[in-house]
Amino acid sequence: MHVSIAIIFSLFLIKKGLSVRNMVVLLLMDLVLILFLLIMIKKGPILGLVMIMSLLVVLFKNRNLWIFYGSIVTIVIGVIIFHPKVNSKFSELLEINKNNHDELSSTNIRMKIYDCAVDITSDAGIFGFGLGDGKNQLVNCYVEKEAFALSDSQYNSHNQYLGFILNIGYLGLIFFLLFVGIRLIKAYSNKNYLALAVVLFYCIVMFSENILEREQGVIFFSFFANLLFLKNSKYLNETTIKKQGENLIEELNVGNN
Repeated sequence: MHVSIAIIFSLFLIKKGLSVRNMVVLLLMDLVLILFLLIMIKKGPILGLVMIMSLLVVLFKNRNLWIFYGSIVTIVIGVIIFHPKVNSKFSELLEINKNNHDELSSTNIRMKIYDCAVDITSDAGIFGFGLGDGKNQLVNCYVEKEAFALSDSQYNSHNQYLGFILNIGYLGLIFFLLFVGIRLIKAYSNKNYLALAVVLFYCIVMFSENILEREQGVIFFSFFANLLFLKNSKYLNETTIKKQGENLIEELNVGNN
């Protein structure tokens, strides 16, 4: 996730405009980050990054970004096609309904987890089972369904939204969605595309990971989700004050004339 966030930030540097030397250096650094991301074969962050990059190139309509985006997508597709291990990982997504239930691939594990998580969400109620107890209920479901490999590993819900329901209930999920929704709407209306991209990226990855149940996840999400909007608010205030000052000067000049 942190690698993907770094690449998203680099897109705004490219859009801003850099010297040829700095552009080449930045592209080489991004290439290293992309290859590192592919080596780790984290499907969620990779797909989330591609989706956010697609959104930004459409919003910005910048030639340099289109070239960069096309290069990155070509590299990603090329590695997925020609690298056997990466290819097998992404091929799992196309065979979700065909997966052998005894095979413990990353995708198949998640499907088994989601089956249990969805089954017990109706019992979670408005306030959920409570922090920690939600995971215990999930593990109990693994045992009932004889998914002992999952119960032995104590897997969490691997979906932050399902995790909210299990731990703090539907009420907690609603509050979180309101928190995120208000920020996304404000970011789009203020053309604060950096904040929009970062928060939306986290929201996408939350479909496959419990980001806010990890220390580094909640720290980085909280940091970016608030800092980027604080910076935008300050910028808007300074811009508004400057514009009001210019209007006042014009009115004074008109009055003197």
